[in-house]
Amino acid sequence: MRNLLLTIVFVLGSVQVNAQKMSKKFLEGTWIPETYASELTFSGTTKKTFKVEMTTSDEDRESLKVVSYNFQKNNFYLKSLYEPTNWECLGVFTIIDENTIAVDYISEAPAVVIYRRKQQNNY
Repeated sequence: MRNLLLTIVFVLGSVQVNAQKMSKKFLEGTWIPETYASELTFSGTTKKTFKVEMTTSDEDRESLKVVSYNFQKNNFYLKSLYEPTNWECLGVFTIIDENTIAVDYISEAPAVVIYRRKQQNNY
């Protein structure tokens, strides 16, 4: 099932790759997971101002620490650490469309998480 989901995500992602380029500007904003996972917030569009926050709504869990990140071949790679248990994870981000990304989390407990861009209410 996981392989099927990954195949669908990457096929859909490759169709959209021509229209969207993975960049700091593209990622800017808050991304909400469709399943239980950390919420992602990207801010800043320059090397000096770019910042990534990984937070959870679970009161019993601390935020994850961003160890490193890298843009490469229209993908974004994010290495994170949950310090209380020393649990490391590498997220490989792929664009689905302008408001959807898939993240393949590679770790001892691998998962694919779909994120949707949080829409701002402009009242």
